[in-house]
Amino acid sequence: MNPEQFGKGAIVDRVDLRDHQWSEVGFGAAPFDWTKPYDIETLLGRKLPIKNQGAAGSCGGQAWSSYASALEALDDKTFEERSAKFIYAQTCVQPAGSYGRDNAEVFVKQGVAREAVLTSYENGLPPSEAFMQRSQDITTESRIDAALDKAFSYANVNCDINSVAQAIEANKGVILGVCGSNNGTWLNANPQPPTTVEWRHWVYAGKVRMLNGVKQIGFVNSWGDTVGESGWQWLNEDYFTSGNIFQVWTHVFNSTPSPAVFKHNFTKSMKYGENGAEVLALQTALQVDGTFTKLVAPTGFYGNITAKAVLDFQLKYALAEKNYLISLGGKNAGPLTLAKLNSLFNK
Repeated sequence: MNPEQFGKGAIVDRVDLRDHQWSEVGFGAAPFDWTKPYDIETLLGRKLPIKNQGAAGSCGGQAWSSYASALEALDDKTFEERSAKFIYAQTCVQPAGSYGRDNAEVFVKQGVAREAVLTSYENGLPPSEAFMQRSQDITTESRIDAALDKAFSYANVNCDINSVAQAIEANKGVILGVCGSNNGTWLNANPQPPTTVEWRHWVYAGKVRMLNGVKQIGFVNSWGDTVGESGWQWLNEDYFTSGNIFQVWTHVFNSTPSPAVFKHNFTKSMKYGENGAEVLALQTALQVDGTFTKLVAPTGFYGNITAKAVLDFQLKYALAEKNYLISLGGKNAGPLTLAKLNSLFNK
């Protein structure tokens, strides 16, 4: 990578008092235990793909799509890389770069389409800025695909290393806003804090450790796999205490509504491909029951995730012969399913 391209892309957000604060919403999370390292790749049982943003200032999209890839893999035990372009093409500002809050808004409200549906590479190579800004490439197919992977909400995290470590463990990662300079260390495994800020950069952090008595946060860069330790780098605590982490964002797992709160009268059969309020109620009921994933918010669209949840619900309550239910694949929520739902949620 050309050092002149370092860090192009991160823009400091204006303060907004409406933002959730991790210090408030995460008060129930235990402090991070520094005697036990945390590694998202160990949790996943696989390596995360190392992205390469090339000359584009798309680090915000790169970081949030890495986060989305990890969350999706943890949820359904399969891995499908997510598209940096899906986010960045909607959040980019001229001439290049993006705000953290804008990226978080897309991540939460729209989800992130799969890389296979909307590629972030130009003819198979690291992209140009113009290519990454092409919002017209976001098709209806990619928006539907993204909706299957929507998150819940996001929050600011205090820029101290203990709060960041706690949020990484509780939320499976954070997005760091990192200040840097071309001081000769930014291709190394352990970049050193700048004395003068020359650029800002968004990265996904998913590792925490104590090394020789020094607290460290590990992040995956979007500069290719020759950077750091196969694309991963580590920031020491002095990077945080020196004020060179300018912002931290995290995805927040919202609590599931209790059966005592959620009530609904199910009267209409539903099937795969439908969209609307009844499907949203179905997803919410399945989430309360525990079959609909807790890592994806109800969207009102009956897609693959909903079909899997319906099948799990039907099997859980033995609503028909097992092989017959499996053959249907959860793509129909008919009278027997509605009756069971009403027995649980329409009392």
